[in-house]
Amino acid sequence: MAGYRRAGQHVRMPLRARLPIPKEDAVPDLTDSSAPGPPRAEASGPPFPADHVGSLPRRGAGPGAWEPVTDDPAAAKATLRAGFLARRVARPENERAAAADAIADVLVARLTGVRTLAAFVPDPTEPGHGRIPAAFAGLGARVLLPVVPAQGRQLDWAVDTGRHEPGRFGLMEPGGPRLDATAIGAADVVVVPALVVDRAGIRLGRGGGYYDRALVHARPDALLVTLAFDDEVVDELPAEEHDRPVDAVVTPSGWLDLPGRSR
Repeated sequence: MAGYRRAGQHVRMPLRARLPIPKEDAVPDLTDSSAPGPPRAEASGPPFPADHVGSLPRRGAGPGAWEPVTDDPAAAKATLRAGFLARRVARPENERAAAADAIADVLVARLTGVRTLAAFVPDPTEPGHGRIPAAFAGLGARVLLPVVPAQGRQLDWAVDTGRHEPGRFGLMEPGGPRLDATAIGAADVVVVPALVVDRAGIRLGRGGGYYDRALVHARPDALLVTLAFDDEVVDELPAEEHDRPVDAVVTPSGWLDLPGRSR
């Protein structure tokens, strides 16, 4: 187990089980159950200065600093989400492939010794597509992958057997017996998706709230890791009470430990 923990690693925040999770009708739903695949953004470019993507300054950071157009975190997240989704769609295929190789290599090296790992199957625009979760086979770990239910926004889980099939929204998921939402509680490490993450560990997902709900069932001491392209690690993101910071981000450049906002 010591293989995936850095010496002197920060203390992770306790489980936020008592914090309010957004009501279902309050979570922006960017998905369409009738769509043949996962949601995609129009490749119209980010709705904020392009030169600030990947180095998003903090509010009031000086001349030229990016300034939010609203003090409402949910609205600010929606604006950022659209921009980073568009950037992913426009990213060249060769850059995605090279990033996937680098990210997979770093993950396998750093997670040596893990016994149970919860992860996901990246879609074609996401970091790690084509290499993850197959690369985890070399760890000898039990790997859990999410299953999006036919209704609701609470993820189920299944053990990865290497056979994947399209599920809801066209997202790939494992076949075999389904485990309920609490199965993630067995994981020593949880690898979660993100569109962008800040240096305090706040991640921005696609807006469905699935992982906000899933992480309530994760162990308080589970190591939370997200994946991102190098230009998707920014200085600061808007945060809400239910956001649980991640402990680290893996990019093509390597593994970066994140201190978290309140640890």
